[in-house]
Amino acid sequence: MFSNLRFKVMALGFAMMALVAVSSPAAAQTRYNVKLHNESDVTFEQVHVSSASDPYWRRDLLGNDILRPGYTFTVTMPAGRWDFQFADRQGNTCTLHNVIVSHNADVEVTNEWLADYCTFQISSR
Repeated sequence: MFSNLRFKVMALGFAMMALVAVSSPAAAQTRYNVKLHNESDVTFEQVHVSSASDPYWRRDLLGNDILRPGYTFTVTMPAGRWDFQFADRQGNTCTLHNVIVSHNADVEVTNEWLADYCTFQISSR
């Protein structure tokens, strides 16, 4: 009788552990593609990302690359609220705050956005 009860308790315990593992956010963390479209006249030398609640920037996403006008760079990241910081060759920076990532998304950086929120020197076409 005790071995049958022990077997049932163990089976129930394993079933509960399997249910927790499947429903755990860490086990099911989905990642999304965020495409950064540079529709401005500025060449970006660096792009950094940080959780909107984190005051520190992560390493440069571009590495040895640059984001030229008319080009796109894709970042794969988990769902959440994120800040993106763009930097040009002179060290001017501009931050796009609270980008909500909950699906694949496109972010367009335009001359108008830079003029409204940043100090980049924008050349006329």
